[in-house]
Amino acid sequence: MHRLSSAFVLAYHGCDRAVGERLLAGTKFKRSENDYDWLGSGIYFWESNPQRGLDFACESAIRKGSKIREPYVVGAIVDLGACLDLTTANSIALVRIAYESVRADFEAAGQRLPSNSTDGLRRNSIAWFSIAYVCSRTYARSERPFKR
Repeated sequence: MHRLSSAFVLAYHGCDRAVGERLLAGTKFKRSENDYDWLGSGIYFWESNPQRGLDFACESAIRKGSKIREPYVVGAIVDLGACLDLTTANSIALVRIAYESVRADFEAAGQRLPSNSTDGLRRNSIAWFSIAYVCSRTYARSERPFKR
């Protein structure tokens, strides 16, 4: 977690047209709470990439049970605040720490690590990012840089 650069980004959210139009009219975003949400519950955006936001909506629309009938994308200015930025060495170190912590716990319990399903939905990825988030909050409070 860091604040080394500007925390404001242009971000794009793929959704159904009716949802997008409600958002543009002032309705607040609704958090996603699916068990397969890659990074956990929240509102998902594509940074600086409106086409990827639209692609996501199009890909979602063809999935069985999708609520997206007419793919659409809306833009937003998002203040990232303190975030787990996977483009930085410190955040990558946090994910490594999280993985090693979980691996050791599973090994001590004599259990296999969870793996993602073959349907392409990342139901178990959230465990790693949730633990990385907890680690990052601990390290952010300590103000210590990471070292190998």
